[in-house]
Amino acid sequence: SALILAVLVTGIVASLAVGIAQAFMLDVARIENRQAGMLAQQYLLAAEDMAVLVLLQDQAQSTADHLLEDWARVLPALPVEQGQGQVPGMVELRIEDAQGRLNLNSLAERKPGIADIGLPLEQRFTLAQQLFIQLLQGFESPALSEAQAMALTEALIDWIDEDDEVLGFGGAESLYYINDQPSQAAPNRPLQSLGELAALRHMRPELLKQLQALVVVLPEPTALNLNTALPPLLDSLADIAASGPGLVPLLQARQAQQPFSSLEELADLPELAKLQHSSGEALPLAVASHYFLLQARVMQGSTERSLESLLWRGENELRVLTRRFGSAWEHSMPWQ
Repeated sequence: SALILAVLVTGIVASLAVGIAQAFMLDVARIENRQAGMLAQQYLLAAEDMAVLVLLQDQAQSTADHLLEDWARVLPALPVEQGQGQVPGMVELRIEDAQGRLNLNSLAERKPGIADIGLPLEQRFTLAQQLFIQLLQGFESPALSEAQAMALTEALIDWIDEDDEVLGFGGAESLYYINDQPSQAAPNRPLQSLGELAALRHMRPELLKQLQALVVVLPEPTALNLNTALPPLLDSLADIAASGPGLVPLLQARQAQQPFSSLEELADLPELAKLQHSSGEALPLAVASHYFLLQARVMQGSTERSLESLLWRGENELRVLTRRFGSAWEHSMPWQ
């Protein structure tokens, strides 16, 4: 019996030792992962600091923003410093002009005739809203008709305008969204993130996925920078300008070879005349920008962390407006 008791005690001690060892190894792994995450975050913040310096230096050298400048170039991955016992790693950094996308918070303005569904599209919607309607019709899948694109635009305007009055046949206010699961009300304020679009009436997941690379949510209405505007936006711009087939190649050539340096140069283009003098309305266009998107990621061994930041650049200053850390590259920029 003494022998049996000794065997039992030995077994219990061995089991406890194994359990303690496993718990210890798990704690060590957690600490290492936490340390790796903290180190990765420091690398990402350093990449953000680098972007800030590049954009401030650019401002000191140029009054226009375009794709031939240093900030817009695709940089090779940078190796990270290796400490003792650390595995090799690298940091990638990209900067994009946020005003090369369509800012959805620029669509809230209402024309006097917007509620009159009997009026032509041009008399109901602002030029910025018309640009969005054309952009929606440019997707091959899902293919949207003009009526469907107008309905989605009406729903978006209702989402971000200040009243609770349903717009047209496609609009939706709180009485519509109250039946959603979970129930919600139309916020009637500017968009705060692209994620809100998922709740929008008429929005489809496959459409939202394509829109995310072409639109942006900024804190205020902004002008579209023609030096950096994305190709689908140039196509939509040509459609609402009714300028014929020559406008898009012209703008693409200017982006690639001779960017616009002033707004006066835009005024000299007859192809853009409709956008500047249509019923006294002008589509806000620019050749310089205040808002930029940064995306960075660090990869070290099995650790991958990402950072997306929205930057605002004023005169001799630059602020980080929003910052979002993630565990992987989220593919929200069109150059990926």
